[in-house]
Amino acid sequence: MDETARLKAAEAERAMRAMQAELARSEAAEAMKAAPELPVAAGVDQPGNAGVSRALLDIARDRDELAMLAAPSIESEPEPGEVGASHSPEPTRATLERPAIDDQAEPVVRTVYYATDRARVERRPLDLAWPFALPGALLMGTLGCLPLARRFIKDAYQPATRLLVVSVGGLAVLATTGLALQNVVQADQRDHMLAVQYGTTHRDVDPDGTPYERGQVQVSIPSNRAPGEVPRPNLVRFEFYVDPMRHFQLKAIDPGSRSGFYAGLREAVAADPDGSAFVFVHGFHNTFEDAAFRTAQIAHDMEYAGAPVFFSWPSQGSLDYLTEAENVKTSAANLRRFLGELHEYSGASRIHLIAHGMGSRALAEAVEHMDAARSNRFGRLIFAAPDIRRKLLAQKIDSLDGITEGVTLYASSNDAALVRSRVLQGRDVENYQRAGETTPIPMIQPPMQTVDVSGATDGHSYISNSPAMIAELRRVFRGEPEHDGLYFVRPEGYWRLRGARDQ
Repeated sequence: MDETARLKAAEAERAMRAMQAELARSEAAEAMKAAPELPVAAGVDQPGNAGVSRALLDIARDRDELAMLAAPSIESEPEPGEVGASHSPEPTRATLERPAIDDQAEPVVRTVYYATDRARVERRPLDLAWPFALPGALLMGTLGCLPLARRFIKDAYQPATRLLVVSVGGLAVLATTGLALQNVVQADQRDHMLAVQYGTTHRDVDPDGTPYERGQVQVSIPSNRAPGEVPRPNLVRFEFYVDPMRHFQLKAIDPGSRSGFYAGLREAVAADPDGSAFVFVHGFHNTFEDAAFRTAQIAHDMEYAGAPVFFSWPSQGSLDYLTEAENVKTSAANLRRFLGELHEYSGASRIHLIAHGMGSRALAEAVEHMDAARSNRFGRLIFAAPDIRRKLLAQKIDSLDGITEGVTLYASSNDAALVRSRVLQGRDVENYQRAGETTPIPMIQPPMQTVDVSGATDGHSYISNSPAMIAELRRVFRGEPEHDGLYFVRPEGYWRLRGARDQ
């Protein structure tokens, strides 16, 4: 009797489990019907559709998991005590984990046009040895300090002194050796990829009198980055070479004739419904590669449809401020000639002009002396963090405004680079304040518009690395009216760009 009751109880329990399984399959099937169908779309694996691809893959995996829940089990679980019964562990989180996917889409390659009065450089074998001169000197200095310590330091302090010398000197040698190795590896990469490279001195004038070279560059932009970022190899992460999946890379430099240059430029301008172009003039401490990267990044992050152009003057890419100040002064006349040529042959209906930092000196000088009657295609003239004496720029505003559609100045109180520049010129704020400073007050010189970006940006390079400034440039280029991101300061008469500090 007991055996019969036990069999009936087991049969009832199996029936109950079967009903529960059927109910679970029904609920899973209903959920699967509610899930959207996975479309088969052309180009789903293209770089531009990376976000769509990931979303579709997630939907597919969700449907697969629902189908697994709805599928009937092949075997019923044996009862405890029956033949073949075994302990079946609960599924762990690891067994249900989705397979990892590669979220790195292919980099985007952007074409940027350029003119430069830099001289070309030819790499010599000795150039690859120079970066190791500093770590070598530090190593010799460290070794030279050890016998001096034995001679001049008391015996009781010698062990601690030797440890300090070896630790500090060793770290300095390791750090500078890493930087030198990184520079050499990247220089070798450029040598194998680029047929032409530009240096830090002015080029000779061509036989036809042209003081600059024209061409186009191909800049590879990684997809997995935030707007405003220009990721480069980082020694802290032991990145020695350029990986195009993670870093900006200069893939090609193609100089050409004037006719070839403007044929390509006119084609790029024609692709833009507005028929526009912009010219970017970089500032202090920028190589040719730096200028190309920043121009491509600005155009890409703005989703700019026109032709991006940059003019690169012989900045040293170092901290030699006085040499760079002399070089940018020399390049002003060359920039003026290029802008006149661009105005005549580019086919653009609007050419916006942007200068950053020390580049503002060259652009202000170049535009001031252009023929206003032959400059009706110039759009907005933008000075971002201009490293130019405030009183000097004030003398030029009327001329600049008459040649362009208007002048806009972006300035900040968080710009330490301009503070250092002013100190080099003279400590008197009244006489040597830079136009890009807002301390003690922003520069207000109608008809120029002044925008204080202190509340929305940091540092000196906000023209390109601040998402707020990228959005502001997009607004200016499109000719859109002021929006809620700006507010007018009365009675002083300038604008402020809203940011986190204004909340």
